[in-house]
Amino acid sequence: MSFQRAGRKRAAKCFGLLFLFLAIAACAHGSTPLGNAAGRGDVARVAHMLTEGGDPNKGDKDGLTPLHQSAVKGQLAVVRLLVGAGADVDQADYDGNTPLIFASDSGHPEVARFLVDQGAGLAFESAVEMTAVQHARKKHHQEVVAILQAALRRRPPPQQEQSRAQEIPAEQISELRLNKSYSPGYNRRIAAVIGINQYANWPKLVGAEPDARRVAAQLKKLDFDAVLELYDKDATRDAILKLLGSELTAQATENDLVVVYFAGHGQTETLPGRARERRGYIVPVDGGVDNVFQTGIAMSDLRGLADRLPAKHIYFAMDSCYSGLGFTRGIGMIKKSTPQYIDKVTRKRAVQMVTAGGEGEEALERDGRGLFTTRLIEALSGEADLNTDGYVTASEIGTYVTPRVTEDSGAKQTPQSGRLGGEGEVVFKLRD
Repeated sequence: MSFQRAGRKRAAKCFGLLFLFLAIAACAHGSTPLGNAAGRGDVARVAHMLTEGGDPNKGDKDGLTPLHQSAVKGQLAVVRLLVGAGADVDQADYDGNTPLIFASDSGHPEVARFLVDQGAGLAFESAVEMTAVQHARKKHHQEVVAILQAALRRRPPPQQEQSRAQEIPAEQISELRLNKSYSPGYNRRIAAVIGINQYANWPKLVGAEPDARRVAAQLKKLDFDAVLELYDKDATRDAILKLLGSELTAQATENDLVVVYFAGHGQTETLPGRARERRGYIVPVDGGVDNVFQTGIAMSDLRGLADRLPAKHIYFAMDSCYSGLGFTRGIGMIKKSTPQYIDKVTRKRAVQMVTAGGEGEEALERDGRGLFTTRLIEALSGEADLNTDGYVTASEIGTYVTPRVTEDSGAKQTPQSGRLGGEGEVVFKLRD
């Protein structure tokens, strides 16, 4: 009897493997125009189609999305672009296969790493009842296995999620506010704006400082209550840490919005170990070239700032390029069709971020202005108000700037956006 059961299980596995093989084969011949371009790795075409309103989550007859089709082919630049434009990293095809499963089975470590960094689920099972790491191990993709195993060690097991709040260290106590009931809207809106051209040790820039001043001016147009500014020689490491860690903390209260904008150099270091994790830094005006760990400001420290601030919503906009930011997907986010959407999303805590580009990409300028910041200011001026409700959300900003900057730069720069914590949504109210 046990032999018969085992035989039936093996037969089911064989059929499941066939289904997975057919699904991967179908990815090479996507039936939607956006899916076809994504599978080919045509970044410029994908960016243009997203700009024209293409849906990054629309599947074909088999439920295969453009993200599936780029992940299985290892098209990292397209994967970044799609996720930045709002593609769901955990959307499954009709057989239950996620983009991470496809990337892992096909042996694309950088795509797998990126999807994991974006919060892709590690426990989902494919049509053959195997997780992403099991697929990678079966195909002997050892680099992918190392990446996924490292991610599994970092994340708590599913059964621990409910008690996780009790285990959070004191320095991360702000996470306990995730489920707190807040009032809609904001009591105050406060911004810290930093721009550096005249570096002491790094190459001097042209547009970073004026870009920062333009952002500060736009936030003032939106009637922010306070805009705290640091430029050039004043933007030392100590001054930035004092501004972000002391002055903002002293001013912000629990029902406020805090925006942090930085324009300047950024650097990424690769940490030792099999998984080769990345750590991003912003470079202050006095930052060193060869000792960024000592003289830069780690993105992890900025994330720690969110734990110190009592503000309900925190938004980082970084006109520089980083890796290893730890974005997560918006689990449980309220759909925009929900009545009183703005009222609801501003009741929940949110920490969100948008950056000018990905790892290894320069933050490009044109006519002395950053491509990213130019589009960011357009977004904050109302161009990103996609549903014309008089508000611009962080998600709408990401959806607006990502394909446009990619197209503006000839696919050399793709902004990244995502969530560092919470389930709410940063909201900018446009002036009447």
